[in-house]
Amino acid sequence: MSDNDEQKGKSVSFQLYPDKALAGTDHLTPPAFKAYWKTLWWMWLHSPNQYSIPDTTPAWHTATGFEGELLETVRAEIMQEHMPMLQRVKAKAKGTGKTPDILVSGGLKKEAAKQGKRREQQVDAANRRWETERNIAEAERIEQNLENSKAFAKTHPHYAKVLKCVHLRSITPEDYLKMIRSFPNADEARAVKQAVDKADFMTGGITHPPLFLRKQFSMDESGQGRERKSTLPASRKKGTDKKGNGKNKRTPF
Repeated sequence: MSDNDEQKGKSVSFQLYPDKALAGTDHLTPPAFKAYWKTLWWMWLHSPNQYSIPDTTPAWHTATGFEGELLETVRAEIMQEHMPMLQRVKAKAKGTGKTPDILVSGGLKKEAAKQGKRREQQVDAANRRWETERNIAEAERIEQNLENSKAFAKTHPHYAKVLKCVHLRSITPEDYLKMIRSFPNADEARAVKQAVDKADFMTGGITHPPLFLRKQFSMDESGQGRERKSTLPASRKKGTDKKGNGKNKRTPF
């Protein structure tokens, strides 16, 4: 199985216990036993859902490596009428063509579902840990910023008001100066409002304004405020269609 399969959520392995591996296989000849397990392994490695295979001669040949009379013999043993090793799912007719039935391994189906649930739980746990760590780091950053910014706030009254806004409390004096220098023709209050409005327009709603503003506003070599050009394609900007023409509806993601 390739790395791409892992990225798509397909597990590279499954648990196998000897008692389960041998259960219900006493009637199989050695070639049929080998063919049965090679078929299961093929399902896990190559089937999109990891537990099925088309009931066709080419598919059986690909999975087992057997052919001719031997292939038909082991196939009949595995799928004998009174004790089939795989579950048959009747195919639904599509158009005029005949679609082959699908053979399903009940054990692999349960294993795939179990591993899928486990992956979801691991992702959820990782997201919760990341969110907690991010919140702690942001809280520490805000606390440190408030402590370091007391002197600056005394000389910039509007900055003191900015720090009272929950979503802007981590904006440092340096960030604040970049914002107001980016709009040199406006007073401090108006410059901050324009910067925040632009952040809201470009992102469709501010989740982390300081992070966005730090990316959008920077200082050029002369010390003058400079606004960075957006790197978003025209089709992704709020209020434009795929060609960059204005319209009211947002472009679907």
